[in-house]
Amino acid sequence: MKLYFATITALSLLACQPAPKQPVQDAGDASVELDAASPAVKACANLRRLGCAEGNDDSCVVTIEHVQSARITDLRPDCLAAATTKAEARACKSVQCP
Repeated sequence: MKLYFATITALSLLACQPAPKQPVQDAGDASVELDAASPAVKACANLRRLGCAEGNDDSCVVTIEHVQSARITDLRPDCLAAATTKAEARACKSVQCP
């Protein structure tokens, strides 16, 4: 619950932040090479691929990068990027992924 609250707080604080400098690519685009991308980009692309609402948020990458760099909490982007199911994403303990 604390992680959920921290995520919601971070999302509300970052709602007016500028878009990320690196454009977020559609996870369905096979030509996108995510291996060279930041953990936040990989995590958000994978959350979109899994159909998690958090991945569809336009501020997903910015939020994860900010929360991680500010050490607000660990959103475990590597875990989110590696998840192959919604259940595995939820097991990372940083998204609800309904």
